[in-house]
Amino acid sequence: MSMGADAVVNSQKEDAVSAIRKFTNGRGASLAFEASGSTKGRTDIINSLCRGGEAVFVGVGSNENVINPSQIIGSQLTLMGSFVLPLWLAWDMVSFLDNQKVSFENAVTHRFSIEDAPEAYKIFDEGKTGKVVFEWT
Repeated sequence: MSMGADAVVNSQKEDAVSAIRKFTNGRGASLAFEASGSTKGRTDIINSLCRGGEAVFVGVGSNENVINPSQIIGSQLTLMGSFVLPLWLAWDMVSFLDNQKVSFENAVTHRFSIEDAPEAYKIFDEGKTGKVVFEWT
């Protein structure tokens, strides 16, 4: 895969939970990162985790409640949410991407200067982009 993934799931064409369960031989994912902010994305992440799985939620979007405490407790899940990635975790992420030779570049669909931030946020809020990057030049 162009970003270094072992498998890719297009949730618009197939059931993400089933695909992840199949890829992991029914076990589920041990780690997950949710950045869409969609209700379905959040629900699918939780349903895709294995017992003891961990997920981080950074996507801001839907305000619907999707978390069932019984499911978290029963599967011993660890869930974390953050608006800002802690600096120590950013270094871990960069190290992981470098060590695994994973490129984030293909996820970026739009680039803006900081002066164009109002336009960037307008486009991003429409939910029709991949990841948006601000570039300081």
